[in-house]
Amino acid sequence: MRSAFNGRRISSLGLLAATSLLVMSAGHAAFAQPAAKPPAAKPATQPAAQPADAQAVIAAFREALATRRAISYKIKITSEGVGSETLPTYSATITQAKAEAGGWRLHAKGESVSKSAAKEKDDDKAGETDGKAKEGADDDAKKIAEPAPGKFEIGFDGVVVRSVREKEKAVVERSINDAEELSTFFGTQAARPVVVWEMLDEEVLKDSAHAVHEGNRKWVKDECSVIFVPSSDPSAAEAGAGTRWFFATADGLPRRVERISTISDPNSPTGSKPKTQTRAAVLSDVRLDDKVTPATYALAVPDGYRVRAGEVKRAAGSRGQRLGDPEKKRETAKPQIGLNVGSDAPNWTLTNGTGQKRSLADYKGKVVVMDFWGTWCGWCIKAMPQIQAVHEHYKDKPVAILGMNVENDPSADPLGFMKKSGYTYEQIMKAESITSAYKVTGYPFLYVIDQEGKVIEVEVGYSANLKDKLIEIIDKALAAGAKDAPATGG
Repeated sequence: MRSAFNGRRISSLGLLAATSLLVMSAGHAAFAQPAAKPPAAKPATQPAAQPADAQAVIAAFREALATRRAISYKIKITSEGVGSETLPTYSATITQAKAEAGGWRLHAKGESVSKSAAKEKDDDKAGETDGKAKEGADDDAKKIAEPAPGKFEIGFDGVVVRSVREKEKAVVERSINDAEELSTFFGTQAARPVVVWEMLDEEVLKDSAHAVHEGNRKWVKDECSVIFVPSSDPSAAEAGAGTRWFFATADGLPRRVERISTISDPNSPTGSKPKTQTRAAVLSDVRLDDKVTPATYALAVPDGYRVRAGEVKRAAGSRGQRLGDPEKKRETAKPQIGLNVGSDAPNWTLTNGTGQKRSLADYKGKVVVMDFWGTWCGWCIKAMPQIQAVHEHYKDKPVAILGMNVENDPSADPLGFMKKSGYTYEQIMKAESITSAYKVTGYPFLYVIDQEGKVIEVEVGYSANLKDKLIEIIDKALAAGAKDAPATGG
């Protein structure tokens, strides 16, 4: 299974964050990544590479990312300055977790709202809408703004990224080769700004030699060290472009990120000072490791939704090979998910819901279904009636249905949930200790294991016909086991 970005691939995010600040097209500026209140202009030359305290704060940020297994945060993004009237505002919940093979998995759920749409709603309420004038203004905004705003949910499991588009009843998916592709895919879904991409970078803030410590400030409830990193483009840095970070002293992670870009107006007199635009990302409810907001990185395809391959257009000379073709659905090779079919399922020893020690070896001679799930996972819960039906279908037969419970919240009560819901199949507790061995990348994640302990099926995500699939697979395994069994009698 391919790593969720490792080695040098992820370092492209730092370049992306810098180069995506401004995109010029047909005389208009399409602004990709900046934030709120332009700073005073920087000196004509970049400051000397100095501040030991600035570098110490950045080092603490790198250390925080290196030592955390999972991070979640809520983010809200607004913009000010030239061109900001066309940019959407964003709000989302982001969860990132270390993948077993390295790199990060990522989940984003939220929405973007165009300022023109918000204004239109306000005008409608006030009864002041001027149809023709407003229609023309909206048309102009569409030419400049990022992709159509709206609700989004995107999950990346380290190999495949999926975007669930509720309005279109569609799921867009593609295999991801590197960080640039992932960031660009988010852009095609009108969601790139909601991720602090530097927090996924292998070489965090590598272009920060000229960072300046601007002092400590209180931001909401957090004491923060404020660091300004000038743009790596000297002319842009001279005009004040760069990124201002508010790092919480308590955990080293950002609480506010201001991205300042410079906008050159071709109609301005020669030698006039470029204008600036600032996009501010405010992070709140930052949670770490076991306290993160639960997320499903391998998104399921909802009933009735169609699936289409996503396209990521690369600039000339970009690394990697383009995968998928929107005109040819699912013609790209499906990446390996989980353990290889035919391989030995790793043995484990855990405690079941009644406190008894159980190991996979105890079930030898039976077909075993292992369903990795959690009370926090909506798709897992939606699948459980089908799993219970399979359990009842094979009552008194050599089949074991096991719920492999994974919880991020110590206050969760999975056994209480099972009892209340009327589900009676066996539960194996604290299965998070074996998710790495079983290469679990999303939830629900199911394995079917034959009588000899071999993997015969891997299923990821919710499926409306899960019961029928499992019964078909289990029946075949039982028939094969009966055929292979030694003859008895004289």
